[in-house]
Amino acid sequence: MRPCDKSCTLHLWFRLKTKPSLQDHFLRNRSRSRRFAFSPSRSVRLNEMSNAPPGLRVTGTPATSESTAGVLAPPPLIYLIPLIVAFLVRHWHPVTIVGHRVAAPLGISCLVLGLAIHLSAVRALRRFKTSPKPWRPTTFVVTEGPYRFTRNPIYIGFSLAYIGVGFWANSLWPFLFLPFVFLVMQVGVINREEAYLERMFGDEYREYKRHVRRWL
Repeated sequence: MRPCDKSCTLHLWFRLKTKPSLQDHFLRNRSRSRRFAFSPSRSVRLNEMSNAPPGLRVTGTPATSESTAGVLAPPPLIYLIPLIVAFLVRHWHPVTIVGHRVAAPLGISCLVLGLAIHLSAVRALRRFKTSPKPWRPTTFVVTEGPYRFTRNPIYIGFSLAYIGVGFWANSLWPFLFLPFVFLVMQVGVINREEAYLERMFGDEYREYKRHVRRWL
């Protein structure tokens, strides 16, 4: 055999010998990256992380993008539609509830307080990048800020704003529709949200429920 043939044979043998090992190495690394990318989410306590903002504590397991509470309707609509109906009835049959001098100050006070509570709760949720909209996935349970005193500060804000508009308009009709609003919110929104959060966060959310009231 000529020297050239020997050199070519050795070179071909070396390539065949080393190629499978390189392929195996590539496949092993690819398999590891896939296992890491699709590994299930683990429970996270953001307050234990070094970059957790002070004053707020978040506990829970990140939710999947497909999971939602399945609420009956957006809560703003549940409050707004009966309020519009009440104003239509008021147009035909006006019934006052307080003196005219008291109506505006009382209504504005309730409205401002409701908006303040609502904005405080939304700001607490947004700081941890979880949506205040119940028809979207909840990624974390915030248990500080206004959520230390009530599990539903946003809905308390809506209720106070609704009551404030009723006083400001000095009309009985919004208050007659208010029990219907509370019933729809309880059955169609809050009960579904709580069941969803228990599924997503388990014992951590149940412990939170034992210490904090649903309303006040």
